[in-house]
Amino acid sequence: MRYTDTVYVAAAAAIWGTLGVIASLLAARGYSPAEISAFRVVISAAAIAAASFVFLRIDIRGLIGCLPIAIAQSVFGVLLYNLAYFQSVKASGVTYAVCLLYTAPVWALFFSIWILKESFEWRKMLLAIAALLGVVLVVYSGEGTQRIGAFGLSMGLASGASYALYPTLGQLLLRRIDSSTLLASSFGISALVFLITPFFWHGVHRLWLYSAASSWALVLAISLFGTLFSYFLFTRGLRTVRSSAVAVITTIEPLTAMLLMAVFFGQTLGFTQYVGVALILAASIRSGQVGSRATVRRANSPRQIHDGRS
Repeated sequence: MRYTDTVYVAAAAAIWGTLGVIASLLAARGYSPAEISAFRVVISAAAIAAASFVFLRIDIRGLIGCLPIAIAQSVFGVLLYNLAYFQSVKASGVTYAVCLLYTAPVWALFFSIWILKESFEWRKMLLAIAALLGVVLVVYSGEGTQRIGAFGLSMGLASGASYALYPTLGQLLLRRIDSSTLLASSFGISALVFLITPFFWHGVHRLWLYSAASSWALVLAISLFGTLFSYFLFTRGLRTVRSSAVAVITTIEPLTAMLLMAVFFGQTLGFTQYVGVALILAASIRSGQVGSRATVRRANSPRQIHDGRS
């Protein structure tokens, strides 16, 4: 089960890697990054709300009991992440935005120690550094570079920090609510915020009046497959995979994005980029093993056995 949860997290990251292709197709049709972000969150929240009337169980009472943490998790981990990341893309370009986003393993290391009270381990730090180095090699070793401004840098770092806060605060919430309730609160709260902003309504107006069926298909794909399904897998994986390991495993996302860009847009990888790919995969696999073994040790510790007998 614990290795299955690791696979859930890795699968979610791979699906997120497809978002760049879909978002590029929507951007070519005139949709702004903020509108695409609003589509993702609001449509996903609407689907979760519909599912809650049919088969999805939402623990409203339990959610109310931890509402402040749930609001922080949604606002920082979903809303702020989307806005900061797409602002970073606009200000600095995809290359810098992706690289700065995947400072998340380092952020997660500090957040897990500060918020979840996990112990500091040098091997976790080394895995985070290895994953970051792999991302840098993948996204920076291609031809062409550009300067990055202070605003783009700050937005990129903010996206990495907020990206790391989703699993960190999510694990804190999973101590009190189930994964379905966590998924509903994550998107429901952020969707309410997006609904009072012009981003969603401008996008809907353009989609309704001017867009062809292909645009509708892309919006539904990026929302239901690229967001709702992936976050469903990701949230299930949070049950046993530690947040510091989660942040490293999800570096599979830029790997997937690079491979898709090579397939669909003819952007091939160089030798140095393949070295980066190898580092990302090695760090992700090893991080999952470390997180799973730590969970097993905690479950089988003398204190746990003693408490179970008392």
